[in-house]
Amino acid sequence: MVELVPEELDVAYEMVGIRQAIDELELQFSRLAARFDKGSYWEQEGSNSPIDWIRFNCHMTSNAAGARIAVGENLGRMAESTQAMQAGEIGFTHLVE
Repeated sequence: MVELVPEELDVAYEMVGIRQAIDELELQFSRLAARFDKGSYWEQEGSNSPIDWIRFNCHMTSNAAGARIAVGENLGRMAESTQAMQAGEIGFTHLVE
C-alpha cells in the first residue's frame, strides 16, 4: 500500500481545488463566448469570425474557442451535466465532449 505524506496530500487537494476553480471559469467563459458569438464586435475588429477573434485575443486554438461557444450555446440542454460539474463530479472537459 502506498502511503501519502501530508505534503503530497496537501498538493493533491490543492490541485483538485484549482481544477474545480478553472472549470468554473471555463463555464463562465463559455457563457460569455456564446453571447459574444451573437454580436458583431468581432467583425468591427476585422476578424473573420467570433472564433477567429477569440482565438487571437484570448490565445486559444480555433477548436478550443469553438468548443467554448458550443458549450455556452448548449448550457440550457446540459443542466444535469452543469450541476454535476459544479458539484465536482465531472470536469468542464466532460461538457465539451
